[in-house]
Amino acid sequence: MNERYFAVAIAVFGLTLAAFAAPALGREYQWAWMKGSDEIDQPGEYGELGVEAEANTPGARSGSVSWTADAGRLWLFGGQGLDKDGNSGGLNDLWRYDPATGNWTWIKGADVSRQPGVYGELGVEAEANTPGARSGSVSWTDDAGRLWLFGGRNYIIWEFLNDLWRYDPATGNWAWMKGSDEIDQPGEYGELGVEAEANTPGARDWPVSWTDDAGRLWLFGGYGRDKDGDWHYLNDLWRYDPDTGNWTWMKGSDEIAQAGVYGELGVEAEANTPGARSAPVSWTDDAGRLWLFGGWGFDKDGEIGSLNDLWRYDPATGNWAWMKGSDEKNQQGEYGELGVEAEANTPGGRENSASWTDDAGNLWLFGGGGMDGEDNWSKLNDLWRYDPATGNWAWMKGTDERNQPGVYGELGVEAEANTPGARFDIFSWNDDAGNLWLFGGSGLDKDGSNGWLNDLWRFSLPPPAIAESWYLPAGGTELAGTAVDTYILIFNPGPEAAPVELVFVGGNGEIARHEAEVAPSSRATFRMNDHVAEAGTVSTIVISLDGLPLAVERSSYWAGGESGTQAAGEWAGGHNAPALDLVEETWYLAEGATHLFDLFIHVLNPDPLAAAEVEVTFFDQQGNDWSVLTEVPALSNRTVEARVEAGERGQLSARVESLNGVPVAVDRTTYWPRGGPWTDGHASVGTPAAGLTWRLAEGATHIFDCYLAIHNPSVTETAEILIGFTGAAPGIIFQPAEVGPLSRYTLKVNDVVGPAGAVAATVVSDIPVVAERAMYWPQGSPDGWTGGHGSAGTPQAFSTWRLAEGAAHIFDCYLLIFNPSDTDAATVDFNFLDKHGDTIPHQETVAPLDRTTVKVNDLVGSLDAFSTEATSDIPVVVERAIYWPKGGPWIGGHSSLGVGE
Repeated sequence: MNERYFAVAIAVFGLTLAAFAAPALGREYQWAWMKGSDEIDQPGEYGELGVEAEANTPGARSGSVSWTADAGRLWLFGGQGLDKDGNSGGLNDLWRYDPATGNWTWIKGADVSRQPGVYGELGVEAEANTPGARSGSVSWTDDAGRLWLFGGRNYIIWEFLNDLWRYDPATGNWAWMKGSDEIDQPGEYGELGVEAEANTPGARDWPVSWTDDAGRLWLFGGYGRDKDGDWHYLNDLWRYDPDTGNWTWMKGSDEIAQAGVYGELGVEAEANTPGARSAPVSWTDDAGRLWLFGGWGFDKDGEIGSLNDLWRYDPATGNWAWMKGSDEKNQQGEYGELGVEAEANTPGGRENSASWTDDAGNLWLFGGGGMDGEDNWSKLNDLWRYDPATGNWAWMKGTDERNQPGVYGELGVEAEANTPGARFDIFSWNDDAGNLWLFGGSGLDKDGSNGWLNDLWRFSLPPPAIAESWYLPAGGTELAGTAVDTYILIFNPGPEAAPVELVFVGGNGEIARHEAEVAPSSRATFRMNDHVAEAGTVSTIVISLDGLPLAVERSSYWAGGESGTQAAGEWAGGHNAPALDLVEETWYLAEGATHLFDLFIHVLNPDPLAAAEVEVTFFDQQGNDWSVLTEVPALSNRTVEARVEAGERGQLSARVESLNGVPVAVDRTTYWPRGGPWTDGHASVGTPAAGLTWRLAEGATHIFDCYLAIHNPSVTETAEILIGFTGAAPGIIFQPAEVGPLSRYTLKVNDVVGPAGAVAATVVSDIPVVAERAMYWPQGSPDGWTGGHGSAGTPQAFSTWRLAEGAAHIFDCYLLIFNPSDTDAATVDFNFLDKHGDTIPHQETVAPLDRTTVKVNDLVGSLDAFSTEATSDIPVVVERAIYWPKGGPWIGGHSSLGVGE
């Protein structure tokens, strides 16, 4: 991604909101057969212990476990299969595969089957230590890159284990960490939710596991022993903390054979618990929540069979939510159209599948033993993807019928036709490049013969189309009973057409979507009113589906008074703001007032899953503050009215914080006269961090009342500030100021520079502050202001600026260029680009420490819609101001800082 700075950012951020991007399902997803045989029941080729070689390959097997660690190399342990001599049985060999070389290395354990464990001393690594042969275990990788192994069934049929092992790739040694060195142990549950040294899950096979954000290990279910030593399927949830070495029983029952408690689809509840089961699959999402799918076990009625229910467990709340699929056993697959997400799509009930999580947070599922699309149970080779943001499955590859042979193609070569044969008891990895890997299992080879497999496959996910997103919290089609025209302006500066999606978000969630394409080097205009009928604040999320850079703004206009007239050119008021290209947990707004104005803070939460707990705090010029708490539901917005919360407090600044860590986007709108009907208003986006220097290109005092607003977010320190004004006269006019802790400071620029006309400002502080500017006209009493506009400053000058909004048919349009260099003149080249891709060039020279005004109407005539790209040989600051009606006297106007790069 290019480093793109919009007006107020002091840190470079790019946020992918894949949740709102239509999946790029038309791109190629392909399998490649990478290693091993295309025939069943191959013995192992071990080579020399610890030595990588091309001929090395683990023997055919099922029920192994796997890890990814050690520079992206793939690790494999045990299973039920064939040793070096082709003898069958449980295995305890440890292997490592290096994707960079394409070779296996036999690292540890025996090359013959049916080996007992060598436990050594509890908690102590030793070279001789090795877990006994087993299958159906679970595995984790901790934050230190060590490999963990729990339980399974040993090499003698129906003897189960609950031993916990740790392997350190750095030392090459195993350590027995917990549990028993004897078979068939009952669980030691202790007290629910309480960690204790004696706690240990009972012996079992085919549970599932996760690792959370804190590096703790989680374990669920399987087939094994409960607290009383009784055998059957389990639904107990456990957590193991490597730092303390202790287990905690977290959820579910300490007894066997429990039916599922499903509750309401998509809703967390304390009572919810998946039914007892073995051989489901699991994932961990980007928010640290644990996902569980399917397995063989008990449905809501206590009936046993193949399950296709999808569950999510949130460690923060301790609750399960049933997210998808059926609460009854033996459901057939609903495949839909290959590669297309749909609400009705769901994999059929299954167990012993393979699973992955990709870099975009999507969940992938392959094969297993289960129900196909015609309600038949057997081995499957279908590949599915689940998107947590949309809540939908897509069938991505393979067939919707059971017992399909493998299509291997050429070794090491991706091809569209390639597909692993149907199989279960598989194991899987992700590599560092985001590819999905699959090894072995019990299934069908190239000829359709059924047996153990040792083929290694890679499924390549093409680099995702990076969906860049822009956020506009304010907007709507009605203000206080007055109809509003709101426009979204998008400038595509690049040589390729940019597919975009506009997501319109109301206070109760998403209300409309619109997909379009913005032509190369062009400006596109989208009228919100054509897509949204809902009153109140409507936020907009703009997504560049191919990740192409854009400049995005919003303009809103209203007639005012009682007329309700909305014909272009008859608008009384309006405001504009650039889009934010990031979301954050904290935002600052320096400008605001409630004695003469109606002031609103708009908060957009684009997270599709999590609500944001938000605190808005207002600060006055005396250091007083007032706070309000509000919840912004997932994919929704909230508006906070300052006068309701803080009263008539005069000038105010604000801080907006997400208290639960869910990032949001924030902007502000201000209207006058207070109480309406509003004659005009202005808007500004928040800034996510304070800075030591702020620059503002726009400013004038000859016919305007011009103000600077500065907020000091420090809790303890007073900000010592020096403001420099340039352009009003030769040299710099300085104005010192002090801003107390958690306070707002207001400076009327007219009192410093007089009726000097155009001025630019530089604000320098000894501690980080936030600065904005507001201007009103006609000059004089606030009671007489008919128009006004405002903008946040920028902490940085740039060589390239883009402004999406621009029009000259019914507006007077100006560009304001500030050159902050004290030594060099700036040569600035402008291109004005219309909706057809036509370009009008212009060049300006700006003297050192000077401000230049360009009236765009003189260059483009009556062009109705255009964007601007400005390129300078040295860094400058560029803003735009628009006034109406064209030719004056102006009754309304708005301004915006460009997007700098």
